[in-house]
Amino acid sequence: MKLAFFIGHHKTGSTSIQTYLATHYLRLLKAGILYPAVESSGMASNLATVLQANAHAPVVNLNVREPHNALAFGLISEALKREVPPWHKNLPSGFQMFEMIDAQIHALAPKHTIICSEVMSRFAEQGWPKIMPRIRARFAHHDCSIVLNLRRIDDYLASWHLQVLKFGAVVDPLRHGAQAKFYQTAHFQYDSILTRWSQALPQARMVVRNYADVMAAGGSVVDFFAQSQIDYAPTEPNPHLNTSLPYALAEILRQANIALPAHRSEMLNYLLGAAHRVDLIPNAEVELFGATHRAALLNAFAPVHKRLSDFLGLEAFFHDLDQVSLCRPIPEMTAAAAALQALRQDAAENAPSAEVRDFVKALVLEP
Repeated sequence: MKLAFFIGHHKTGSTSIQTYLATHYLRLLKAGILYPAVESSGMASNLATVLQANAHAPVVNLNVREPHNALAFGLISEALKREVPPWHKNLPSGFQMFEMIDAQIHALAPKHTIICSEVMSRFAEQGWPKIMPRIRARFAHHDCSIVLNLRRIDDYLASWHLQVLKFGAVVDPLRHGAQAKFYQTAHFQYDSILTRWSQALPQARMVVRNYADVMAAGGSVVDFFAQSQIDYAPTEPNPHLNTSLPYALAEILRQANIALPAHRSEMLNYLLGAAHRVDLIPNAEVELFGATHRAALLNAFAPVHKRLSDFLGLEAFFHDLDQVSLCRPIPEMTAAAAALQALRQDAAENAPSAEVRDFVKALVLEP
């Protein structure tokens, strides 16, 4: 059997892949492709899909859509003795999740099994001495492929910063150098992801893709099937999920996370909706870092990029890396001020609560 891993990176289309795999479970299974569940709700959902011959299965919860993120968080939890995130509820032990995957493989005898989890890229830093031997013990006897998508570091950290804000985190802005806190993590040390995974599965075929090429090839779903050499061609449009917050709204949400902790989700949903109603300066024109921090970012990432390129036997994985130092024309705070002015009119009619409306009305942006 062939086993294809998609291990991320974050913000490179993993949610689209997971949603496709979960919602087309039966169609894929009939083609000999297994997207295995790891706990009871996933097994129940898959069984219902088969019994009802449901060609487009509903996604009940994140354990169903993203079962292998649940596995990854469970393994990290056991390795580091910390809690699993609350959005993955009622998980069995890592041993039991591994056993459930093995049982499905043995019972269904698929030609291909897919393990898809962007969280698995974090194994390079979080608990890897305990986790990677477990990965090796469970999967090394299969014919494995490992697909990893990577974005240029400035684009990636900007996107991840917006994702962290969507989670409700209270963080400093990138224009104040907040990106530096990621320098020693798998969010920055791209080469360490390859090193840890190649050590665990040394016989695996490693495929590393520039996210710009992924998008040019038709999106993450189409590209994943092509790169993992699975004989299946998705005919449905690539779903666009996990919508990013526009850069022009980043500072407004950041301030809301601080001032309105009880209304973070409400504020986020309002801003995501407002992004379709008000005119915002496009992301391509908004500068989140500033010249000083861009220069520092490029300097810090250069040795990482050299190790990444050397590992892959390339002169340069990111041929446009020099553009990391180039600022976009409009500073974040200028874009945020223009957005706030538009939001004040919009919130008067569309704010979901008085708290959100009053926050938008009273907010004063400071550098």
